[in-house]
Amino acid sequence: MNPDEPEADENTPEEEEWQLYATAGYAAAEDPWDDLVEIEDDEEEEEEWFDGDDFETNGQTLDWDSPPCPAPLGIAHMIRLGTCNHCLHRVGGRRTEEIGEKGGAALRLRPLLETRNWKHSRPQLCPLWRTSSKM
Repeated sequence: MNPDEPEADENTPEEEEWQLYATAGYAAAEDPWDDLVEIEDDEEEEEEWFDGDDFETNGQTLDWDSPPCPAPLGIAHMIRLGTCNHCLHRVGGRRTEEIGEKGGAALRLRPLLETRNWKHSRPQLCPLWRTSSKM
C-alpha cells in the first residue's frame, strides 16, 4: 500500500449515513409557517375620527377638507380661519403686484368679490402670527 492512499475501511457506509439525513431545508416543499393560525379581529368597526378641534367661527363651521391654498377655495378657507393679510400673502401661493399686507389684501378681495353672499368679519388674532413674526 501507498501511504497516500486511504485505508479500505476508513470510509465505511455507516460513517457516511449522516449525510443522507442532513439537510439545510432550503429545497423543502413544506412551509414552516403552515401550522400557525391566523387571528381574525371581530371588532373591525370603522370609528369616526374626531379630535375635538372643530369649532364655529362667526356662525360658520369650518370645512377642514379644503383644497390647498393656491386654489380659490383654499384661499377662502385661510380667510375663514382668520389669517391676517400679511400671512395670507405669505401662504397664499399666488403672485401679486404688491408685497406683504397689501398683497394679502389683494388676495382677500378675490373670494369676497366671487362670493357675494359670504359673510366675513375680521378676527382679532391671526392663527399664523407666531410664524410670521419670526421672519
